[in-house]
Amino acid sequence: MMSNTTLGGFLPLPFDSLELPRLSIQRTATYLPARPAAGFSLIMLVIVFFWASQKTSRTATIIGFAKQRYRAWAYLFAGPGIIQHEFLKSLGKPFEVHAPDVRMVFVSSPEHIKELDRAPDTVLSLNGAAKHLLPDLSLLAHSRWEELLSTKPTVNGAISAPLYPMMINMVVLLNARSLFGEELIKNQRFMNSALGYVEETLLNAEIIKLLPKFLVPARIAEKDQRNLGQSTPQRNDCIQWIIDTAPKQNAWTAERVIYELMAIWFGSVHILSTTIVYVVHDLCLHPEYIDPIRRELEASYDEFERTGHGLPLLDSFIKESARLTPVESMSVRRCALRPFSMSDGTKLEVGEWACAPAGAINTREDYYPFPKSLSGFRFVDSALLAAIDEDTNPPAARQAKHSKLADVDHSFLMWGTGRMACPGRFYSAAFMKIIVAQLLMNYDFTLANPEAPRWISWRVTKIPRPWTKLVFTSRK
Repeated sequence: MMSNTTLGGFLPLPFDSLELPRLSIQRTATYLPARPAAGFSLIMLVIVFFWASQKTSRTATIIGFAKQRYRAWAYLFAGPGIIQHEFLKSLGKPFEVHAPDVRMVFVSSPEHIKELDRAPDTVLSLNGAAKHLLPDLSLLAHSRWEELLSTKPTVNGAISAPLYPMMINMVVLLNARSLFGEELIKNQRFMNSALGYVEETLLNAEIIKLLPKFLVPARIAEKDQRNLGQSTPQRNDCIQWIIDTAPKQNAWTAERVIYELMAIWFGSVHILSTTIVYVVHDLCLHPEYIDPIRRELEASYDEFERTGHGLPLLDSFIKESARLTPVESMSVRRCALRPFSMSDGTKLEVGEWACAPAGAINTREDYYPFPKSLSGFRFVDSALLAAIDEDTNPPAARQAKHSKLADVDHSFLMWGTGRMACPGRFYSAAFMKIIVAQLLMNYDFTLANPEAPRWISWRVTKIPRPWTKLVFTSRK
C-alpha cells in the first residue's frame, strides 16, 4: 500500500544516472611543423577535436534540457517531495525548482525572507472578520453538521461519510454568510455557483497554466474591441461584478481584479476547508488530544464566541496539524517584475518566482524539537499546561516561546511574512476553531481506514482524497 510520503515523495530521476563523455585537451606550446604533412595532420586533428567537442557540448545541452524538463513535469505530481529534497541539499542556501511554466527560486533563511519582504512591489510583486459574526457562525456550523450527516446512511448508530466534500460544503456556507450576508446563503442557485466556482477555478487554473502563450492575444483583442465601443460577449459572473465596482478614475488592472477575486473567495474556501480536513484527520490519528480539548471547549467556548479569542489548546492543535500537513509546501511568493539580485548573488529574471519552502521549514530541527512528530500542544504556554491535570494531558514537545495560530514568524509561513502577511488570518483562525469545535462537541468520529493514504499531490498542494471516509456517532 502506498504511503503519504510516497505520494508526496521525490520521484526518481533516471537522467541523473547518465554520464556525459568529457573531452580534455591539454594546451601545449605553439610550434611550426617541420613538414607540410605534419602540419596538415595537425590541422585535421584540431578540426576533429573541435567537431567532437562541439558534438559533446550539443549532446550535453540536449540531455541537460531533457533532465530539466523531466524534473519540471515531475514537479506537478511530486512538488512537495521535490522541494523537500532540494531543501535538504541546499543547506540553507537558495535553490531553484522548475515547473513546466516557471522557474522558482526558494529561500529559507530569515535574512533572505526579509529581503523578499523588503523588495519594492515594482520589483517583486505579491499580485504579477469581525468577532460579532462568531455566534451566528457557531449556530450555523452546528445545524449544518446535523444537516449534512442526516443525509448519510446510519449503521448501528454510526454514520460513515467522506469528510472532504462535506468540509467544502460547510466552509462555503459559513464563509458565504460572512462575506455575502444572510439573504444570499438562502439562495440555492447562488450557493451552487459559489461552490462550483471554487472547484472549477482549481481545475481551470491548472489547465490554463499549461496552455501555449499564443492563445493570450485573443483575449487582449477582445478587450481592445470593448474599449473601442464594439460589441463583445457579455460576462455575468463574479469577475464582472468586481470590474463594475472597481474605482472608475484609477481603473484596476487585470492582475488586480484577479487578486481581489482570489483573495475574497477562492483562497478562503480552498485553504480553510483543506486545513480543517487535515486537523480532523489528525484528531482521529491522535485521539489522546480530544478529551483535553473538549474540556477546554466546555469551559471556555462561550467566552470565545463573545470575544473571538482564547481556546489555546485547540489553537495549538490546529497550528501543529497545519505545520506537519501544510496545504501548500511554499509561501511568500514573489514574481520578478524586474531583474532582482539577492545579497548572496542569487539572481531572478523577469517572470521568475522567489518563494520560501514553507513545508520544509516546518520540519527544521533548529526551529522545532522533534520536528516530524505531532505534538498537539507544543505552542501552548508552559505555565498554562502546568495548570492542567498532567495525568490527562498528553505529553508534548515544547517550543522555547509559546505562540498562536495567527502569529506570523519566519519559522511558520502559513500566513506569509512581513508587510504582506495575510490580513484575514485572525478571522480564518477563529473560523477554523468554530467548525472543529462544533464537530468535537457534538460527535465522536474516527477514520474508517486509518492506514489509507489521505491526500494526493499536485504541484505544491496536498489535496485531500475526496473518498476518505470518517465514521460519525452523535454524542447526544
